[in-house]
Amino acid sequence: MAKKDAQGNIHSEQNGKFVSNDNLSASELKERLQQTLPEKKPEIKHKTREEFFGEEFAGVKGSDAIEKLLKEKRGHVKNAFTRPEIGGIDLVWGDENGGLLHTIMRRDKMLRNGTGNISGLDMAKKYRILLKKVTLI
Repeated sequence: MAKKDAQGNIHSEQNGKFVSNDNLSASELKERLQQTLPEKKPEIKHKTREEFFGEEFAGVKGSDAIEKLLKEKRGHVKNAFTRPEIGGIDLVWGDENGGLLHTIMRRDKMLRNGTGNISGLDMAKKYRILLKKVTLI
């Protein structure tokens, strides 16, 4: 768990960081080593398909579908858009990991960082136009 260098200093085996040159008990040494380890990232809880998609809103297409999800902030619209090459395209509100909400959050972050030129909300409102113009590969 730890190793001593030539001067008697104790280093973490995982990252080589200096821990101590004191005479520590095993529990003190373990505690000090834990403090040198990188923090664990929080575990992402993956949603089920039903949780991610949520309620289906019917009877809206295109810009109306976007406006509906922006108003509701949940759910999805099946076949909100259509492309002849691929057929229906669903629009999902989603979460911070995917969907319309994810796009809005990401675009807003890019705008704040100076790497984007359009807000998330403005981008979402232009989806209909973008989907018509984008080249599918």
